[in-house]
Amino acid sequence: MHFTNLSDVLSRFNGSSLETCVLGLVDEVTLGSTHNGQRDAQSSVLKALITEDTHRIEDKFLPAERKDSYLNLICHSNHQHALHVEAGERRYFALQVDGIYAGPTTPEAMQYFNAL
Repeated sequence: MHFTNLSDVLSRFNGSSLETCVLGLVDEVTLGSTHNGQRDAQSSVLKALITEDTHRIEDKFLPAERKDSYLNLICHSNHQHALHVEAGERRYFALQVDGIYAGPTTPEAMQYFNAL
């Protein structure tokens, strides 16, 4: 399932998005770039979604319930500090990729990607 931002995953009314999601792709994650209590609260909710065996599902006008969680998330961002990750964290696998082939198509980029 594709999420346009992390608030789609962390919002209160999440039943339609999380109840059956096995793999979610989250665009433009920015939890690490704000320095306030909201970031910390959202980081805690995200940690629970990643590690807990069940999660709370709630749809509007329906009672909340706990469901088994099969959720896996791939988060990507162009921001330098996309997530707040503390020392010793085991929940995240982060990659910083080289932007050498980003931007306008160049002959070098075409040669590189055509070889793949």
